[in-house]
Amino acid sequence: MRDAVHELVTLADPSAETEAEGLIPSRPYRRPADILTSAALPGSLAALDIGVKAPDAVGAGEDCVETMRREKVAAYETDRPELEEQGIFYRPLTFSAYGRPHPEATAIMTTIAQRAARRRGVANHELILRRAQVKVGVQLARRAARMVLACLPRLSVSEAALLFGADPAGGATGDEDDDGGGGDNLAGRAGSGLVTAGGNADLGA
Repeated sequence: MRDAVHELVTLADPSAETEAEGLIPSRPYRRPADILTSAALPGSLAALDIGVKAPDAVGAGEDCVETMRREKVAAYETDRPELEEQGIFYRPLTFSAYGRPHPEATAIMTTIAQRAARRRGVANHELILRRAQVKVGVQLARRAARMVLACLPRLSVSEAALLFGADPAGGATGDEDDDGGGGDNLAGRAGSGLVTAGGNADLGA
């Protein structure tokens, strides 16, 4: 997620930093900015903090992206004066786990795309914005897929062979007949992508 947004930001601000440290003098270990950039707010530095929340998560409320925005603002409220004394303004960029951005996130990304278009001599900033939004959406989809895979039961190679009649390492497949007539290949019916203890095992023939 951060890298997808950072690619857009660097088109407008090549000096943008990721995970900048020491922004809060009294608590230098805190890192309020996934991305620190001058491209998001006119005349100021913005500490962009990216967050994702699922609408069905506990405490998501009626609008998960607004809930996440409020949580992030509250988390750094005591640090806000120190940031603003340095001309740094904290801005959360929050997204639904299914891809919906908060209106403020859309507005900030639009501003960055406009600046990128001017800097790079591109007439239509909307194309830049749309491509950036697609990249963010892809990252959110990958994040969701990783979470699903993490919840699947893990099978050892031997367990997979017992269940599907195949050896993912390349051994015999199917219910073997003495006459070599190609018995019922359960692995072929199971398809690929079984999650084993060693990763994804392709059980196809």
